[in-house]
Amino acid sequence: LILQPMIEAFKEAVGSMGDDTPTAVLSKNYRPVSHFFRQNFSQVTNPPIDSLRENEVMSLKTRFGSLGNILDFENLTKENIYVLESPILSNSQFNKFLEFFKDSAKVIDCTFDINDGLKNRIEEICVEALTAVREGTKHLVLSDKNICETRIAVPTILAIGAVHSRLIKSKIRGFTSINVQTSEALDTHSFAVMLGVGVSAINPYLTLDTINHRCEKKLFGNLGYKECVNRYIKAIDKGLLKIMSKMGISVLSAYRGGCNFETVGLSRSVVSEFFPGTIS
Repeated sequence: LILQPMIEAFKEAVGSMGDDTPTAVLSKNYRPVSHFFRQNFSQVTNPPIDSLRENEVMSLKTRFGSLGNILDFENLTKENIYVLESPILSNSQFNKFLEFFKDSAKVIDCTFDINDGLKNRIEEICVEALTAVREGTKHLVLSDKNICETRIAVPTILAIGAVHSRLIKSKIRGFTSINVQTSEALDTHSFAVMLGVGVSAINPYLTLDTINHRCEKKLFGNLGYKECVNRYIKAIDKGLLKIMSKMGISVLSAYRGGCNFETVGLSRSVVSEFFPGTIS
């Protein structure tokens, strides 16, 4: 229902306006953390930006590196800043990313033992991130790829929000990029929430592995794996532009970390700690 139309038509599936599914907080089934977030939009007669006809003034360009303190004009960063056209990284791009930035990147394991607590692990992740940035790391990578029978993944959105807000409080957020290797990113909304709470780039490794599995079964016809991945990323990019346009935002850097959402069902203590500024 989600992947097929993205790869066949380069866009999200068309949904009905009538949605009788219960909200995430009332559902009896598992719902990812992204389902507790509702997108905000500008309540005006015409859309603030038309993402289809005015996409020339919109951009998903993503910068990597230490931007330093952007308000300290006398000590602007002299570091190299790298730019990608999209915040979505394929598996091969992610591997090249780690290889290229191996001396300035730090991979943080975002899983925890089933006998330990989630809150303690999130605090440990924040401490690891703070220590790494203070020691000169310019690219943080939050990864849940170590999931196994005895280790559970920390919800990616919670990990991003915790690290992002902690770095801001410590006044060092501009000195690093936050990137994720996640099993939770699937549809456009999940990508938008991750970007909205502060991530720089996303590698949806499990979704891409699923696409590969479906390609091997010829469920996408004669399309090869590389072409399917390119189509999926293009579909996500189009969806992100549409979501940004509803708020009148034309560049991704203005959307990133803006928390343009309202939460439904998350406690105020969780929101204030991990997603400050978000309506609850």
